[in-house]
Amino acid sequence: MAEDLHSFFIIDPMFQILRSVAYLLSGKPLVLQGLWERVGDDFAGCLILVEEVSDELTGRVTYAPALMRQYGWQVGDLKWKSIRSGRIPAFRIQELFKELDSTTSLVRKSSYQPAQIYFVHEDEFVVTNSAWAGRNTRWQRAEHQNIDQTSAANG
Repeated sequence: MAEDLHSFFIIDPMFQILRSVAYLLSGKPLVLQGLWERVGDDFAGCLILVEEVSDELTGRVTYAPALMRQYGWQVGDLKWKSIRSGRIPAFRIQELFKELDSTTSLVRKSSYQPAQIYFVHEDEFVVTNSAWAGRNTRWQRAEHQNIDQTSAANG
């Protein structure tokens, strides 16, 4: 059931918007700061800490699963920057993308692309990006707030 809902959620952006509007109408505040875990795809388990740094909200990778590391991601990467409130219940961000060289498996190019965060409810949002049309990523507030950022699993 959860997988069916996830597939439907990614395929139908109108459903995503309706859920966001329902969340907005609930009157609950949008709190982006905190630890977020990626769910539902090959990079599931990635953790990003969103916090205010020098008067700007940023999102930094605090845990990268093995497959993600194979694609050039590292703990400490600034995944999201220039986070700004957009049309409620959304935020505008600059999202880091990495492109690998297929022959060397090294990062050939990194760039920030405009993206949006749409809250589904207070503990879940979806990131949409035109560069990855149809490949939205889903994030849930992480239950384990005290993650060891130097974990051997990240080594």
